[in-house]
Amino acid sequence: MARIRNVHRREIAAPAVVVGEILDTVGSADDRLWATDIWVAEPVVFDRPLGVGADGGHGSIRYSVLEYEPGRRIVFEFAPDGGLSGTHGFELEALGPDRCRLTHFLDAETSRWMGPVVPVLVGWHDAMVETAFDRAELEATGSVRRRTRIPRWLRILNGTEITIGRALGKLPPGAGRGSLGDRMFGPAAVVVPGALGAIAGVHAAWALGWRWPGVAGPEARRPGRPRVRQPSSAAHTPLIPRGENFGHGRPRHRCRHRRRRRAGAHRAGVPGGPFLAGERGHPARDGADLQGGR
Repeated sequence: MARIRNVHRREIAAPAVVVGEILDTVGSADDRLWATDIWVAEPVVFDRPLGVGADGGHGSIRYSVLEYEPGRRIVFEFAPDGGLSGTHGFELEALGPDRCRLTHFLDAETSRWMGPVVPVLVGWHDAMVETAFDRAELEATGSVRRRTRIPRWLRILNGTEITIGRALGKLPPGAGRGSLGDRMFGPAAVVVPGALGAIAGVHAAWALGWRWPGVAGPEARRPGRPRVRQPSSAAHTPLIPRGENFGHGRPRHRCRHRRRRRAGAHRAGVPGGPFLAGERGHPARDGADLQGGR
């Protein structure tokens, strides 16, 4: 189980009475707080007018009204079978005759099966609360100082949820058309199904033995064609003439014992040029091998 404590605050340049009237409309047919033009598939809905005992929620998150002070405070309690236990709500505080602070608080615990999706859940929650603050500020003052930016991943999820809701008949065919949520979904309607189809096609091709173009596996050899053994790297080791210095320390011809060996080989009549007798690539030894001498 994961514990979630989350607090959002927004100061609004308007009297607390004005913002309190906006707060009291949440969950009603004339909701002026919740951003229903963005969260088309998740409006706040209750089974009765806002008050203690009203049951409802938004989307799959279910809760009921635990405390209600009109124009000042609303506390919701999560349903026990929804994967969350705890409370959340709104609170309004006057800071002066023309200024107030709107706060949203969340104190809850998640069930074990919700553990992996907690980051997504918190990110989604944060965006919903901040857009609600945007709506309250816009309704109270006529403008928003800084509009909330919704992450791209959440735009895709939100748009997908809207489309699924339309397909299942849970939303009217025109719900969300031309709205911010619908515009955010645009490219995802093509990109997401196309990407999933491409991934499925590649996996099916791999299962049938397909390989990437230009990559030759063991199956790429034609039937009946003999396998060519690659020569060892030692057979292709370049021969460095004696006396050459390729930037690796002192010239090799300065070694006294090698000069003596070379002189002895010449006195024995072995024509080796710059190579020592018996070394790989030595003309005398290779010639003897070809003639069956060694």
